[in-house]
Amino acid sequence: MTISTEIRRAGPYAGNGSTTAFAFAFKVFSTSQVRVTRAVVATGVETTLALTTDYTVSLNSNQDTNPGGTVTLLVAPTAAQSVTITSNVANLQPTALANLGGFYPDVINDSLDRATIQIQQLDERLDRALVIPVSSTASTQLPTPQSGALLGWNGGATEIVNYNATTIVGSTAYRYIHRVVATAGQTAFTLPIPYVLNASAIEVFVNGLRLEQGAGLDWVETNTTTVTFNSGLASGDLVTFVVNVLATVVPIAAFPAASVSAFGASLVDDADAAAARTTLGLGSLAVINSPLPIANGGTGATTAGAALTALGGQPIDATLTALAGLATGAD
Repeated sequence: MTISTEIRRAGPYAGNGSTTAFAFAFKVFSTSQVRVTRAVVATGVETTLALTTDYTVSLNSNQDTNPGGTVTLLVAPTAAQSVTITSNVANLQPTALANLGGFYPDVINDSLDRATIQIQQLDERLDRALVIPVSSTASTQLPTPQSGALLGWNGGATEIVNYNATTIVGSTAYRYIHRVVATAGQTAFTLPIPYVLNASAIEVFVNGLRLEQGAGLDWVETNTTTVTFNSGLASGDLVTFVVNVLATVVPIAAFPAASVSAFGASLVDDADAAAARTTLGLGSLAVINSPLPIANGGTGATTAGAALTALGGQPIDATLTALAGLATGAD
C-alpha cells in the first residue's frame, strides 16, 4: 500500500496527571519502532522512555489501511510534562529478493514503505534543525569547540566563529536606549548608533507597549540605523528603542558622552542622603516630619486650637464666635 501522509510525529500531548493513552497515526512495522519522549515543559529537558518499562504499544491490525496505534504509559504524565510520539525505524534494508524467487507485492510494498518512512524520519528531524536561507552563501560549518566560548557570525556574516564569552559579555556588550516623540503620521526613525541587522538586537516600544517586528506586523528594519513603522504614528507618541550592540561592531568611542554639570556631578557622587542634603544646602528642617517647632518658625501643633495656645493667642470661645456672626444696624 501507499503512504499518503508525511506526518511522522504525534503530539506533544500535554499531561494532566490522569491520562495515560495517547494515539499516533503513522505506519510502523513493530512496537519496538515506536519512540516515546517525555519532556519537562518548563525546562525542555527530555527523557526517552523504554518500551515495557515505561509504556506499552498497541498497533492497529492493518498498518496499511489504518496506520498507527496507541501508546499507553504506565505512569500518567503530570501537568508539568508533555509526551511526544515518533518512529524509530532503523536505517536498514532487510528485504532480500532471490533470483527466480517468489515475487510478493506485499514484500515489495513494505520495502518501499520502509524507505519512505526512513526519509520521513530524517525530514522530521530536519524540520527541527537550524537552517539558513537557500539563497545564502554563508558556511554553516561549526568551528572547533572551545570551553566557555560563544558561537556567532563573523564580521562579514560568512561563517560561524568562536567568541570569547568573557570579553563579549563582560566588557564589549552594550545597550543603549533612544527615545523620540513622534510627529503626526511619522513612520521612519533614525537611531544614533548602528546595530547588527536580523540579530534580534532591538526592541521597540510605543507609549510603553512593546511592538512586534515583521512586514505584516508593526515595524521592520530598514538599515542599520533606521526603523520603519508599517503605519504612521500619532503626534506625541513616545517611541522607545532598546538596542544591543557589540564593541566589535561599534567602538565604545562612538557612543555620545553624557553632559553632566559640575554641580550635578557633585550631587551624584554623594555617599548618602545626609551628604546630598549638605550639597543642596538643606539644614535640619529637611528631615523634620513632625509639627514644626516654634523655634523654627512653626506652631508646634497639629490643630488650630493647639496652635493658638502654643502661640499665646486667645483661645477659641463659642460665645465670641457666635457674637462675631451677628448682624448690626450698621451693616
